Amino acid sequence: MQKETPSGGGEMGVRIREHDWGTTPLGPMEQWPAPLRGAVDIALSSGMQIVVFWGPEHIPLYNDAYIPTIGDKHPAALGRPAVENWRETWDVLRPLLDGVRETGEPFWARDHPFLLERHGFLEQTYFDVSYSPIWLDDGTVGGVLCLVSETTGRVLAERRLRTLSRVGVAASGAVTRQEVARAVVSVLGEARDDVPFALVYLMDDDGGLRLAVPHGTAPARIRANDDLRRSMTGAGNVTELSGEPFGASGPAVALSLTSGARVLGVLVCGTNPMLQARGPYEEFFEVLTAGASRALSAAEAHEHERRRARELAELDDAKTAFFANISHELRTPLALILGPLQELLDDPSLGSEQHAVLRTARRNAMRLLTLVNDVLDFTSVDSGRTRARYQPTDLAAQTAELAGVFRSSMESVGLTLRMEGGPLPEPVHLDRHMWERIVFNLLSNALRHTFAGGVTVGVRSDDDHAVVTVSDTGVGIPDHEIPNLFERFHRVSGSPSRSLEGTGIGLALARELIALHGGRIEADSRLGEGTTFTITLPYGSAHLPQDQLAAAATPYGTGPGEGLWLPVPEERADGKATDGTAAEHSAGRPAVERILVADDNADLREYLVRLLSPHWPVTAVADGAAALNAAREQNPDLVIADVMMPGMDGLELVRRLRADPGTRSVSIMLLSARAGKEESLTGLTAGADEYLVKPFSARELLTRVRGVLRLAAARSRHNRQLRELTEAALAINGASSAPEVLTLTEKYGRLLADSPGARVTLASGDGLRVEPPNATVSGDEARGDGGDGGDDTVLRQLAQLTAARLENLKQLEVEHRIATTLQLALLPEVPRISGAEIVGRYRPGNDESSVGGDWYDVIRVSGDEVVLVIGDIVGKGVKAAATMGRMRNALRAYALEDPDPGRTLGRLNRMTTGRYDRMHGTVLCVRLSLSTGRLQYSSAGHPPILICRADGEVDYLGSALAPLVGALPSTVFSTAETRLEPGDRLLLYTDGIVERRSADILAGMARLRSEMVKAAGLDLDSQLEALLALVGDEGTRDDVALLGFTLAGV
Repeated sequence: MQKETPSGGGEMGVRIREHDWGTTPLGPMEQWPAPLRGAVDIALSSGMQIVVFWGPEHIPLYNDAYIPTIGDKHPAALGRPAVENWRETWDVLRPLLDGVRETGEPFWARDHPFLLERHGFLEQTYFDVSYSPIWLDDGTVGGVLCLVSETTGRVLAERRLRTLSRVGVAASGAVTRQEVARAVVSVLGEARDDVPFALVYLMDDDGGLRLAVPHGTAPARIRANDDLRRSMTGAGNVTELSGEPFGASGPAVALSLTSGARVLGVLVCGTNPMLQARGPYEEFFEVLTAGASRALSAAEAHEHERRRARELAELDDAKTAFFANISHELRTPLALILGPLQELLDDPSLGSEQHAVLRTARRNAMRLLTLVNDVLDFTSVDSGRTRARYQPTDLAAQTAELAGVFRSSMESVGLTLRMEGGPLPEPVHLDRHMWERIVFNLLSNALRHTFAGGVTVGVRSDDDHAVVTVSDTGVGIPDHEIPNLFERFHRVSGSPSRSLEGTGIGLALARELIALHGGRIEADSRLGEGTTFTITLPYGSAHLPQDQLAAAATPYGTGPGEGLWLPVPEERADGKATDGTAAEHSAGRPAVERILVADDNADLREYLVRLLSPHWPVTAVADGAAALNAAREQNPDLVIADVMMPGMDGLELVRRLRADPGTRSVSIMLLSARAGKEESLTGLTAGADEYLVKPFSARELLTRVRGVLRLAAARSRHNRQLRELTEAALAINGASSAPEVLTLTEKYGRLLADSPGARVTLASGDGLRVEPPNATVSGDEARGDGGDGGDDTVLRQLAQLTAARLENLKQLEVEHRIATTLQLALLPEVPRISGAEIVGRYRPGNDESSVGGDWYDVIRVSGDEVVLVIGDIVGKGVKAAATMGRMRNALRAYALEDPDPGRTLGRLNRMTTGRYDRMHGTVLCVRLSLSTGRLQYSSAGHPPILICRADGEVDYLGSALAPLVGALPSTVFSTAETRLEPGDRLLLYTDGIVERRSADILAGMARLRSEMVKAAGLDLDSQLEALLALVGDEGTRDDVALLGFTLAGV
């Protein structure tokens, strides 16, 4: 039997059961046909989104899962005709429902679009739907069972992802900001469901926004309003705008396009009012903005690089034109230099020295001409104005003739030069001037970078090409440098070389000249093994400009400038030092300063030696490493070094010299062709004393050198005088008597005045009188070596030290007398006690500042007991003597009240630590029974008791030791005990008798023990006098107190 009403179903089950169905076309629930009740039961019991449409009016009955689908119309939609609930989409929904009812055929679809108003606006939605007929018993369709699943989120996400992907692909191919804007607008124009319209505004130089792609009535240029500014400054990446000024009918958003913190532009997008404005829609615009920003940033960077490349090309053209012009201008003065130089060289009346100077001048002028020619060749190649003369040439013979120019130079430095290969099957068309420059350049590089082995030049044929190789066994080239080897102005950094001469254009020019021949050049190198350059030249002439061919070969010889490619004949390849002979000063006294010159250019090295050697001894080396070794061996006064040298350059040499304690103080002058404050600061910051820019005159060099040497001498003398003055201060302040002070003053006065035989006496005021030997001077002239200001200052400081120490000694002598008198007054007279012999002695130290702290006391207590006390107060002088008196009186009182030495010291310690002017000192307290020989003792940091037994055994009693009195308030002082036999002797002493500056205290205690053994046969009084006599013989700065005791027996 069927149920009359549906059961369960959550909220909708309750609503359906409680609804007044009698007022609807469905009628009372109990009259519902069984198929309807069954369909409702299925809906209410299912977790799927289900709605039942019943009857011609399509009355809806739905479950809880369907509520979000109907939105704000719930719960009013229950029981109302479908047309009233879905009026906005009835044109789509009615045909679906009627079709199922009329035909009985089910309907299903994926992602079916519907326009629904369920949240207060017309919304674009998508659903998977299934409409199935509900059959009545009479075979007709009574209603439709509708199962739905909303897919709006997925459909929109996939659609937007496709749009973002297309934007990314389109924008990635754009190379300008304008192209990026077009790509973005084009793709978004096909995505109108999400972006009804799109505008891209790019930032102008003046801060305005310019429309990148024209669009309808949108303005070509806008100023940012407040909303746009907030978006552009990051207050919000998505900013809603009104339709104006863009002519849009719906809301728009402004999306800031940025690169870091910089705004590149604004993307203005229309929004679809039928989509949810928040959540995924906002995220879509944010991702769109990020992609467009990245594309714009990349395009901007690309534009910047293209602009920079264009500017660099323009700069390169300007530089080429400048070099061409300046090189032409340089040729005229060079001609006027080289011509007269050659005339002078041809004059036989000049001596060999003049010829050497002229040859150096001509060689370097020719080197400058070669550089000018290289620059002109480069500019000609760059501008396409090079005119060559290609002649059929025997390449093997021509190359061998050119290489032979280098043979003697290579052999002079221990290298070999070999030629390999024979005649070629046919001539090669060459411009012989260009070929000379190519071969000379490669061979000069090989010679410069090869230090052992040799160079091999090979010529061979390879099919339709001739191949020339230049191989060396030199230092090689690092792998990472090979790709840049033929770039102009590139030089391999840190590569060992015979010199650093050159501009870095040789190999680049060689490649360009070879290319003009239709050939190519390659390099293969192994670091530390060598380098091979391979040149390939085609046979024939079809590859050459026909108007630059020469029909027949002409005789060839090397030009007048071939020697410019060779090293200077005088240059030593090993970098060892060469000496220049120093002449005497004009005053007739040879200079004592020595100079070390380091420069890889032999001509400049020779020039410096020639200028400097008449005035100072000069040593010259060819590189920084040799200079460092020479400086360590010879200890020069001045090092003159070029900044640019192979291996270790000048700056590194400065750092090494300053880091070495042996060369740290040497003066350094750097020479450099690099002018400017920045370069000078670099050299001076590294540690150089002077920086001289090339070119310089002989007078300027000599003036700078003299200035550096004078400054170095003054600095050295000043440092020496400071050291001597410091030593004088230590010695004079440590002197203990006026005669000793005066002796030291005379000694250091002579040193400071640089006059070993002078007589130094105190002058009036605060000065010293210095009288050189065999001379009589007086007044101010006697101050400091003839009135030198620096000497006068140090001598006055010495005099002030002397006067201060003499005054101090006077004060110490007065204090010493007072302290000694007080000390002796406070020391007790040793009482005579039956059954014991007790002797006390005190001797002040010979240092006026070390008196007043040592003390002893003998206290007779009740019965046959006696207390012996000895101590040493921390501190000296009158204050220490007064402190000793207070401590002695306090301990005497405590000893009379308490028989235990440890407790007695404890009370004394608490008394001293409780004072605001805390007293510190060592104390030894001994309590003796004369009748039993019982000995109790306690020590507060004091040296141990020395006991000499009647049988001759001598030892120390070192137990019961604690910190000084006054150090720690909580210190517990223990008491140790032993026993004396008749004839046993005790010695209590202070540290002045065992301490010596030349030995530690343990050695002093061993010496004291030995002396006690030696004096064992003497009576106690004589024994103590012997010990004090020992102190007197050796001398001590500290005072000494001794207390001796002998147990006589009962």
